[in-house]
Amino acid sequence: MISRAVKTCESCPYKPIDLKLPRLRTINGQKVNICDIDLVLEVGGEIKAIAELKRYKNADIYPEFWIPAHEFVLMKRVALALNVDLFLIIENGKEFYLTEIDPNERKPGVLNFYSRKHIIFDKSEFARFQNWELERFLRERYGDDHAPLSKERKKEVILK
Repeated sequence: MISRAVKTCESCPYKPIDLKLPRLRTINGQKVNICDIDLVLEVGGEIKAIAELKRYKNADIYPEFWIPAHEFVLMKRVALALNVDLFLIIENGKEFYLTEIDPNERKPGVLNFYSRKHIIFDKSEFARFQNWELERFLRERYGDDHAPLSKERKKEVILK
């Protein structure tokens, strides 16, 4: 039976993001880790990247960003298994902070908060993007420079 572990966050973009399987802790004596994949980037039928998306209302005032350790470890394993890029994206409603995560690299900076481990990312590890800048980054990174421009990008091109 699926049940809600905590009340759903009102600012959370995906519902139900915090489902918990209360009785599923192990399978055949092996520990079970369950998390969602927030974003999958597919280009031309090929998966190129996955990303964890976190929302911070006022991201610009935080010196660091946290991600639950169990999500971080599982996302790294998925990226390795799929042989794709892995990103952590912080969104605050008007802009994005993005960092690429090397799935082979061990990340120092584990913090215990309410008996849950979190991985700490310093804000200096992130690039800051407006919507159109993030779109441009993805187009340049994955070679899709012939696709139609978004409305935001069209406005930016017209204003130049």
